[in-house]
Amino acid sequence: MLNKIRQNKLKIALAAAALFALIFLYGVFLWHEEIFSRIKDFSIALQECAEGLNDMPLAVFPIAVFLLPIFALPVTPVYFLAGGRGENICLIIFVCALGLFANIIFSYFISKKFSDFFREKLARRGIRVPSVPRDEHYDIVFLLRMIPGNPLAVQNYFLGVAGVDFKPYIMLSLPIQFVQLVAYIYFSDGILHGDAANFMLGVSLLGVIAVIARIVQKRVSKRNGISQEKR
Repeated sequence: MLNKIRQNKLKIALAAAALFALIFLYGVFLWHEEIFSRIKDFSIALQECAEGLNDMPLAVFPIAVFLLPIFALPVTPVYFLAGGRGENICLIIFVCALGLFANIIFSYFISKKFSDFFREKLARRGIRVPSVPRDEHYDIVFLLRMIPGNPLAVQNYFLGVAGVDFKPYIMLSLPIQFVQLVAYIYFSDGILHGDAANFMLGVSLLGVIAVIARIVQKRVSKRNGISQEKR
């Protein structure tokens, strides 16, 4: 019995996930009006606390997105605050994306310029940054950008110090980070403005990112296991 379960654990997990999804969708269908009403009430309360956001110039947000990661500060809260603005959401995404793209490019050249300094600082803390082989540059950029929990500053500086070429760095970093930015801003806009469609779009994008990240983690773990076996 246990052997059959082990052999079919993937099918069982998929079936359980499908069942959970159906139950969730059925619950949303039954209580969608109440759910959206609660979200709207919650968003009104939050918006009352965030009324001062529209008093700040819009230019503050791309500047914050550009500067904060340079000094190893988190940028995600800026995305959430930007979602509470009153301007068109496409304009908000555009200006924040300008700051994000400028930060990704600028941080790369900072890390390349001061790579020896960063390596020395990390070595003192017992952290060794490996030099990544050129044929693995795309893999390491995709992996680091997709796995959640890594601050933007850590991602940018690590990739530069590790010697990743600019082409794979920029070709993968910009679209991946842009999708994450859009997801956070739509999610925030949905909560702060009571827009159920934007809220669901943000949640869906974040869910897709989480699923892809999980797949990447599993493949890397599996590949590392195979490499160790060969040794």
